Amino acid sequence: MIFTSLQYLLFLPLVVICYWVLPKQFRLPMLLLASYFFYMSWMPVFIILIVSMTLFNFLWGKVLEKAQKNRKLIFSLGIFANLACLGFFKYANFILETLNATYLSVLKVNPGWHADIILPLAISFFTFEFIHYLFEVYKGNPTIKSFTLFALFAAFFPTQIAGPIKRYRDFEAQMLETKKISLQYFDEGIPLIIIGLAKKVLLANNLAILVDMGYKIPMSYGSLELWLFAYAFAFQIYFDFSAYTDIARGSAMLFGYKIPINFNIPYIANNVANFWHRW
Repeated sequence: MIFTSLQYLLFLPLVVICYWVLPKQFRLPMLLLASYFFYMSWMPVFIILIVSMTLFNFLWGKVLEKAQKNRKLIFSLGIFANLACLGFFKYANFILETLNATYLSVLKVNPGWHADIILPLAISFFTFEFIHYLFEVYKGNPTIKSFTLFALFAAFFPTQIAGPIKRYRDFEAQMLETKKISLQYFDEGIPLIIIGLAKKVLLANNLAILVDMGYKIPMSYGSLELWLFAYAFAFQIYFDFSAYTDIARGSAMLFGYKIPINFNIPYIANNVANFWHRW
């Protein structure tokens, strides 16, 4: 389920209605279940991954908080476990392909090793959120006491696809806040969603057609057209990311949550560092 799909445009209003109709003690559990449903809509089996990593980091944070000795070792093991999981899914196929190529070039034998590992949705985002969480606990900040709150911190569906990586203390404060439905949430959230949809459907998708036309047969065009395709690709990427950021922020706002801006007009940056900070 992606933000611009019909499924999401049906899913989001339904979850928003349930959230504000339910008594406050049921809102966060419902939002967590909705977030897991959103995650499972792509490939259900990977719910095991996100739940397992959530449980591990929740418990490991407790161990780290209570540890009097070897805190650095406990912290390092937690970071290693998260990065090992991320590395396995992101780089196992590449490592096996590299080993196959090495064997073939040196021993003239191709072992044919392959794993066909599929990269899980949003694994980078929630892995780095877990790492951030453990780092904050290591520095002496308190852990999240409720597993439901911790799980929602990682799984919150508006930030699953394109982030941003949330700071747990800021997000926890919003989860613990007693929220009352307000028209302000919709006044801010709905326009962001509409703007994001327009950027994606009207601009990014149409620019993609132009870019695809040029990149398929670049030898058929002159330098002027190739520069046009290059700029079109740059703006396609911009509107793509910007659209998802707007929809994510707008969706979160409908529940009364403010998530940080992680895509702040990067093309007006005046140096590389500022560009990546804005991106």
